[in-house]
Amino acid sequence: SILFLAVDALGDRYDVATALSAEEALEVLHREAERFDALLLDVRLPEGMDGATLHRQIALRWPRLASRTAFMTGDTLGLPARSTREGRPTLAKPFKLAELIEVVDALVEPPDRDPDGTPSPR
Repeated sequence: SILFLAVDALGDRYDVATALSAEEALEVLHREAERFDALLLDVRLPEGMDGATLHRQIALRWPRLASRTAFMTGDTLGLPARSTREGRPTLAKPFKLAELIEVVDALVEPPDRDPDGTPSPR
């Protein structure tokens, strides 16, 4: 599955955690949000809320993480390989693992600005 490919691709560079639903993701964030530097959300999630709704919940509680979130989606009709959703980077499935790494690297280590556009503290 894409989840395991993403974990494998990112695991050499980052400490990766996964959640299989929005509810599980919120539980993990409630326990240890400070642990995370970036989030990758699927647009379509099983059981309950979708990725955009989850992102809005995250924005209310953890704005730093909301500004360091990217989406991935299989809903690609008319969607370029890279676009935005909820103002965040969005990868269209299937994507190249190098594209995934590039997007996550940019979330974790923005060149000179945070993903929300504010200057990065250096």
